[in-house]
Amino acid sequence: GSDETERNFAWYSTHKTGSVEYALRNGDTFPATFTTVNSGASTSDNTYVHRATIYDLKPDSEYVYRIRNGNKVSQNYYFTTDPAVSFNFAFAGDPQIGASYNNTRDGTNWGKTVDFIKTKYPETSLLVSAGDQVNVGNDESQYTSFLSPSNLPTFALAPTVGNHEDGYA
Repeated sequence: GSDETERNFAWYSTHKTGSVEYALRNGDTFPATFTTVNSGASTSDNTYVHRATIYDLKPDSEYVYRIRNGNKVSQNYYFTTDPAVSFNFAFAGDPQIGASYNNTRDGTNWGKTVDFIKTKYPETSLLVSAGDQVNVGNDESQYTSFLSPSNLPTFALAPTVGNHEDGYA
């Protein structure tokens, strides 16, 4: 988002309609009362690219969210907003999923990096990736491995386009 009270979301779907549903976290179940923000969608190779922004987030608060595509609903994901006065981020570079010619192994190792950040520096809320998330910019399976770590949705992610992505932009 443009400041700490907003968070942007982007995802692929085969459904034209999509939304983000979110609320302050209160336990481990999705609350009955929540806010819905519909996405804007554009088409790309028989799929839809959805984008949505949630607003009015409170500082130093834990939120639950899920993605809805048509009648399909994702699992619950969680994130914590930063205190109003400061925030912590981690900087990573060149996960380059696919460089070893084994997307699964590269994705597992990237997941270990994400887990290390979450465990060693739990106050981190923003993960900046300096480019080359994947080795081949038009290989969706490499992006799937890059996005697969279970702790990744707990961070705001700011990936930079690297030369391996840019050749296919």
